[in-house]
Amino acid sequence: MSIFIDCGTSEKQGLSQIASMNRDIEVAYSFEANTIVYDRIDKTDDVNYYNVAVSHKSGFCDFYVEKDITNRDYRDWE
Repeated sequence: MSIFIDCGTSEKQGLSQIASMNRDIEVAYSFEANTIVYDRIDKTDDVNYYNVAVSHKSGFCDFYVEKDITNRDYRDWE
């Protein structure tokens, strides 16, 4: 079974790159900790999306996000 795990999916670059290489992925998991970015991801594909961070430890931590993300234009995502 081919599994793809994308930790920090952001703008889906890893997913797009794997898809463009015609990889035969049976299951894909995508993790994005930033809620602002996660909410803007197009989730209409067969990927399992999670709004969490990935770490080598279990638990919780403070997660800081810029209040002003105008330097990055997430509105133009496909």
